[in-house]
This record gives sequence, C-alpha cells and structure tokens, in this order.
Amino acid sequence: MTTDAGESRAHMLNWFRSASPARSSFLTGGGGMGYAIGAALGAKLAHPDGPVLATCADGGFAMTMNTLMNAVHERLPSTVVIFKNRALGWPLHVMPESKKQPFDFHDFDHAAIARAMGCNSVRVESPAQLRHALERARDADLPTVIDVPITVEASYLDSTASIA
Repeated sequence: MTTDAGESRAHMLNWFRSASPARSSFLTGGGGMGYAIGAALGAKLAHPDGPVLATCADGGFAMTMNTLMNAVHERLPSTVVIFKNRALGWPLHVMPESKKQPFDFHDFDHAAIARAMGCNSVRVESPAQLRHALERARDADLPTVIDVPITVEASYLDSTASIA
C-alpha cells in the first residue's frame, strides 16, 4: 500500500488495518502530493506477484494520473483509490481562518478519466460498493481506479489523537 501526502495519508495511517500484516508493506510519502501512484507502480515492478494499492485524494490524483498510462502500457495491475473531497483538504483544515484560501475542485469524473486512459474504473457510493470494487480490482489484469466521493467536512483531525 502506498499513500499520498495530505489528509488521505493521515486517514490511512490511523484507520487502515491489514488482514495479513506480516505480508503487508506500507509506503507513505513524506513530501508532496502525487507520490502514491508512482510509488505503487514501483512496488508492483519490485513485487509483480503481489497486490498493490495506492490511496490519494483528488489533488494528488490530478498531479500524477498520467502515470497510469504507463501502467496500462506495461500491463501493471494495481489499484488506485481516490478519496475525492473536491478540495485541498490539508490546507483547508490546517490554515488559520485569517489565512485560508480554499481551492475547490470541479466534480471531475475520475472513473471516466481513468477509463479514457485504458484503466478499469468505477465510482462507488457506499462501503459495500467499495469492498466489492476492491475485490474486483485485486483480480484485474489492468490498473483499476476507484473514485470515492467523501465530504470535505471530514478533516484529518477527526482521525488523529487530540494534542490538547
């Protein structure tokens, strides 16, 4: 599993639990947005027989989605889950009110964008649909993109311990 920078990483670090931790690896980007997809493809090249999952938000996906064209060309099956809140959530929730300059994204259809690149893709609306999509992606022979709309009100602060 790889994670992008930002709130999606904080959520995954706090909530993800592996069914088989002894066989799992977790690669997280300590820097900028856009790390997850490229790191996942590198992990797939290093471990071609294992499943690979990248998680990012819509900002990080927009920065590096073109990498999936290489994955299609090289037939590197991997799964990308996009937690789409239509904003840059980390700056939105971290900045003091006096300095906030929210950046709102258009409600892009990331599943359609991924299909146009040759990937398998689906938009899910519920945890049950997400589970089913992840199961199908695990058995796919091409990259799969799963577009997961989430609320912008869900802050990384909701999934971390209080420091107060």
